[in-house]
Amino acid sequence: MSEGTKAEDSIRRVALKEESLNQNKEKRQIAYQNKDITGKFLAENFKGKTFRVYGLNLPEINQVFPTNIPTVKANELRLDNLFELADGTVALVDYESEYDEEDKVKYLNYLTGIANRYQQDKQKCPIVRMI
Repeated sequence: MSEGTKAEDSIRRVALKEESLNQNKEKRQIAYQNKDITGKFLAENFKGKTFRVYGLNLPEINQVFPTNIPTVKANELRLDNLFELADGTVALVDYESEYDEEDKVKYLNYLTGIANRYQQDKQKCPIVRMI
């Protein structure tokens, strides 16, 4: 094979490769959650860092936990009372004879359940007052 033929062949291969790369670029799409994905990927390197960059005076990060949270639920939450107040806020009233530390999770589930109900009804969720 002559030097000219080798050069032409090399140029042809480069041109084909470039064309292939350009076609692949057109097919590639950036995920809608690209910032979330990047943040989760970078979070793995946050151990030992702080939130000072955000202006928060918190202790440094000891451990990064998994972010996948199961969402399957088979129970219905029943809170004691839910009132709409004159100022447009909502008052969630739950009566307890005794406070239990585990109730915090129940209360958070109430709050997310209320927010989900408004979201499903395509309404803005008002401020919820926990009483």
